[in-house]
Amino acid sequence: MWHTARMLPSTRRLPTFLLVLLALLWAGSGAAAAASSLPAQEDGAPVAADSEGEGASAATESAVEGAAAAVEDAAAGAAEAASDGADDASAEGQNWMDRVDAKMQAVNRSVADVIFYPIPIPFTKADSPTELPFTGGAKTEKQTIRFAVLWLIIGALIFTVRMGFVQLRMVPHAIQITRGKYDEGDDEGEVSHFEALSAALSATVGLGNIAGVALAISLGGPGATFWMIVAGLLGMASKFTECTLGQIYRHERSDGSVMGGAMYYLSDGLKERGRGLLGKPLAIVFAILCIGGSMAGGNQSLGAIEGVAPVLGDYPWGYGIVMTTAVGIVILGGLRRIADVASAVVPTMCGIYVLACLYILFMARDEIGPAFGTIIDGAFTPEAGLGGALGVLIVGFQRAAFSNEAGVGSAAIAHSAAKTKYPVREGIVALLEPLIDTVIICTMTALVIVISQGYLKVDP
Repeated sequence: MWHTARMLPSTRRLPTFLLVLLALLWAGSGAAAAASSLPAQEDGAPVAADSEGEGASAATESAVEGAAAAVEDAAAGAAEAASDGADDASAEGQNWMDRVDAKMQAVNRSVADVIFYPIPIPFTKADSPTELPFTGGAKTEKQTIRFAVLWLIIGALIFTVRMGFVQLRMVPHAIQITRGKYDEGDDEGEVSHFEALSAALSATVGLGNIAGVALAISLGGPGATFWMIVAGLLGMASKFTECTLGQIYRHERSDGSVMGGAMYYLSDGLKERGRGLLGKPLAIVFAILCIGGSMAGGNQSLGAIEGVAPVLGDYPWGYGIVMTTAVGIVILGGLRRIADVASAVVPTMCGIYVLACLYILFMARDEIGPAFGTIIDGAFTPEAGLGGALGVLIVGFQRAAFSNEAGVGSAAIAHSAAKTKYPVREGIVALLEPLIDTVIICTMTALVIVISQGYLKVDP
């Protein structure tokens, strides 16, 4: 464990403030995902209300035609009241879920405009202009990259260099730790390394590995897969860093339970560096926005399952009750029960999906080599110039960030409860997440899509 002892001091000297902002980005990305999944408010009801109001106004004016000016004023007031009443009646008749969705959508859009602000890239040109928020409708003709994605990339690059390319050196050791080779009976914590890894993977393996990859390829071509892999490799250093910090600043309660995550290393870590007045508010904001970010998963799962059971689209509240009950049974048991469920479900889920992909790839094994060639060729698109290559890179990085959540603070919550004497040891385990989620599973999905040429069949 010579590398463990050598790496721990350097981890304590990390620029914690950088992880502060990286953590907040996750909550915003989840909120934006929730916003995109919320149905838009229908315009029919307000239009109908206006029409009724105008009819009431016309009837009133007809009734008082030719009367004195005072009577006309009174009639105008009555017409206005009738119109307001019609609007109120229409609002009361509108589905309450639509009203809630509309209000939440406005909040989510405001958050997304800040966190996902499109930053123009000099010396490039986009196929279509992009509207810039807070500029009164101004647009840019340049390629853009979202602020959140750019920040995650910068953080991942810094951590990769600062940690001496830990993702290239520690993968074999991470596998040994996960297998329990270095476990000791007196290690403090609630869950094993494998259970912590499973719990963290349960939040990342899913929609981003399937629909996210398909979307990346449809937007950026097969070359986007290459940049997703690069982003996944860089993200391994971010996972290592944030989960090591989660272990260093975790809190152990008298009953043996462990509390940890970004909210703790933000408040305690920055306080340790003399910036407690900054750390506490950031920790509170992260914890609150973490709830908003988590809401996106329920909307996404409902949208996915509607294709199999359309009846749920008519009764979304019923699906919500079932999911709330099922999730409540798990989370009310604490992290211990979450880890138990995740350690059983996640390996099975990943195993079935990987086996299905392997079966397809085996049946088309002669096409695997050409598929990799298509991915590599598309990654740089020399015929499209700098703008085309950057466009593919941006798409790949954006989808990878959504897929593995590296550097956004969520995984540290699960890994902080792992049983270990050395915080850096759990950080090494955590770097396996982007490897499994993005480098392996997303690549297999991309190969299946490229071999099937399904991306060529998408209607423009």
